[in-house]
Amino acid sequence: MKAKGASGGRWIRGARGVAAALLVAVLVPAGACGRLDGGDNVAVFAAASLRDVLSEIAALPGTPPFDLHLAGSEVLLQQQRSGAPVDLLIMARHLDRDELAALPEPGGGVVVARNRLVVAVHAEAADRPADLDDLLADPAMSSLALADPVTAPAGRHARAALQAQGAWDALQSRCVWAADVRAACTWVAVGEVEAVVCYATDVEALPDLALAFPLEGASAPYEAHVVARSGRRATASALRDVIGGPAAAAVFARHGFLPGDARSDDGAPTGEAGSADKATGADEAGPAGEAGR
Repeated sequence: MKAKGASGGRWIRGARGVAAALLVAVLVPAGACGRLDGGDNVAVFAAASLRDVLSEIAALPGTPPFDLHLAGSEVLLQQQRSGAPVDLLIMARHLDRDELAALPEPGGGVVVARNRLVVAVHAEAADRPADLDDLLADPAMSSLALADPVTAPAGRHARAALQAQGAWDALQSRCVWAADVRAACTWVAVGEVEAVVCYATDVEALPDLALAFPLEGASAPYEAHVVARSGRRATASALRDVIGGPAAAAVFARHGFLPGDARSDDGAPTGEAGSADKATGADEAGPAGEAGR
């Protein structure tokens, strides 16, 4: 069933029941067993696009045990503001000064990785647009899945990049909104939608997706913050050091992420991100987007 969305596109609900679990935040134990509301494990609230890489980092030697709660970044930030027991918050965008005021470090968070946005289609699709002009001109590309810009930085990145390239007005009526970027990918995987704006790492991770073309100028910084009220700040800081360290960097790279190599001091972009080989087919660099899963 399709329902009209407030952003000018559509929300798809109940698509064959396959994607329903991706429309809500999930709790995934990582490392030793523990509870989000107590125990010794660090409670990590992270952007949904980090599901696979953080699960692998959990198994690295010396990684403090943590419980992993996944959702769109804006949902995570709202949960943190509402008093959820968050120790370490990993957003797919920079936090601004007001948002940083609720966190313990005036120097900002550590950018542990970056990600590029691309347009992808089903792996068996007969039509594979080469660029935005092809996408706009192809009558077979009648719908485009995006993460909701209100709740997911990936949607903000996508919207900003499409606006910058003058394609937003023409594409907006084709847009189908999902709660997060993995949910948007699922619409393509189950054949409900022809194309999706997703992360390069989603194309790497999901066999039902194939790259169409990179979305020029759109990337997301993954910024890790220890939360001020955490009762496990020392352990959370140690975990953040592991996630931002060389062993974890190798894991990020294997999953198609770009290096972070930066610390944010006021929520402003801290550099440019290049392309992942599979996702872009080139080594060009592109500026970080306005906000980004």
